[in-house]
Amino acid sequence: MMEQRWEKMDKKIHSGMMLTLLLTSIVAFNLSTTQASPDTTLYVDPEVSTADPAESFTVNVTIAGVPNGVPNVFAYETRLAFDGDVLEAVDVDEGPYIKDQTTSPMGTFFESGIDREISGEMKGKYYAYALCMTLGAYPGVTGSGVLFTVTFTVKAAGVSALNLYKTIILDGAGCVYNSTDVGGPIVEFDGDFHTTLPVASFIFTPDTYGRPMPGEIVTFDASASYDPDGGPIVSYSWDFGDGTSGTGMIATHIYDNVTSFGPDEPYAVTLTIVDDDGATNTGSRDVHVKLHDIAVLEIVAAPLEVLLGDIVTINATVLNNGTHPEMFNVTIYRNDTPIYTRTVMDLLPGTNDTLTFEWDTTEVARGTYVISAYAYLVEPLPGLKYIARPGEEEDTSDNKLVGNPIVVTPILPRTIGELKTEIEELGLRGEIDNHGIVKSLLAKLNAAQKLVDKGKTDEAKSILEEDFIPQVQNLTDIHITPEAAELLIESAEYIVSNL
Repeated sequence: MMEQRWEKMDKKIHSGMMLTLLLTSIVAFNLSTTQASPDTTLYVDPEVSTADPAESFTVNVTIAGVPNGVPNVFAYETRLAFDGDVLEAVDVDEGPYIKDQTTSPMGTFFESGIDREISGEMKGKYYAYALCMTLGAYPGVTGSGVLFTVTFTVKAAGVSALNLYKTIILDGAGCVYNSTDVGGPIVEFDGDFHTTLPVASFIFTPDTYGRPMPGEIVTFDASASYDPDGGPIVSYSWDFGDGTSGTGMIATHIYDNVTSFGPDEPYAVTLTIVDDDGATNTGSRDVHVKLHDIAVLEIVAAPLEVLLGDIVTINATVLNNGTHPEMFNVTIYRNDTPIYTRTVMDLLPGTNDTLTFEWDTTEVARGTYVISAYAYLVEPLPGLKYIARPGEEEDTSDNKLVGNPIVVTPILPRTIGELKTEIEELGLRGEIDNHGIVKSLLAKLNAAQKLVDKGKTDEAKSILEEDFIPQVQNLTDIHITPEAAELLIESAEYIVSNL
């Protein structure tokens, strides 16, 4: 029955399980009451490892106690973190410490793996983990030895700490010890790794969304290069990818020609360094030299004449005539007022795109509006925002195009009541800029309406023709805009002709 119980548990344990979950099972076995040594250490052996790219090496994670080893170790779990840019863990194997010394005929359960931390102090770090426990109601193991081994392959020149963390040890009495306890009995000693080859690393400026460009100075800076064993870099050599070369930790270069768009088209810049031991290494980066040339090819707005509140459809066709994909904004204007702005994302070289805008004329005054489009380069910022990239495009003469005019005509008020409402709205919009004038015009219309209600249409017409219209004419361009005045006069004339 006991063997069946452990076999079932064996199938349920997984890599994320903490050993404390096993306490209820372990305590029931009434094992030895000897507790772990207060001088328990876990350490990486060897303390310092060296190898070069494409080579492999192995480290042991070893447990030890002073002076007679760690007593009664029943189970453990721990993790070993490393730099995934430099190293790749390829294997995690159980060591002999518990496996070869346990008196349990069922042996041990061992699980291992390789993963990446998604939170905590080690967030982003890769780690190898190992979990081991004695199977059955048997005492733990006392002494020192290898818990597990990790085999690494070197991916790139550099350094990497080998950090032990999240260690948990259970003794045969069911006591839990872990490395995060303040003043606890477990001490972890980390390891270090470095290559014998130096690390060739560099940046170049400018290096933005739209640069470098032909004819400007590009600065290459290799000050981030280093020798992992602490020695100096004694030589820096540059191949700029266009048949020219340079020397020195910091070098400058001017590219005369642009690159084409595609994975095989950029300039491949190579840095070669030599350290004080004569070891050499290289690092490479692609440099895209870009020509920027965007244009507005066509802008068409329709219909040409609309009533106030109608929708005008505007189609703007833009072209990328440069050498690389472009991100840019297109802003549509009515006269000098911007209506809409839209961002074109990564338009491929030699291609065009047509953007459609719907302009609602509800909020504009009566008049003629010239529609135009303006395109300008931008680059992204955090939060779905974009910032202009001035100075990157030499020829901007075709970035703006003026289209056709649109005539917006308001719907004429057909009754005295509708004309009163229009005057109130014109006052609210500021097209009649004096409240006293609004009241005066409304008073004339009220008087005309009362006469119409009494059947005195001739007298009502006289008020409109001799008082209302002349007042509007006299105040045009003073307190009433010409467009508003034209609307009021046309409406009054229509009402007079239909009374």
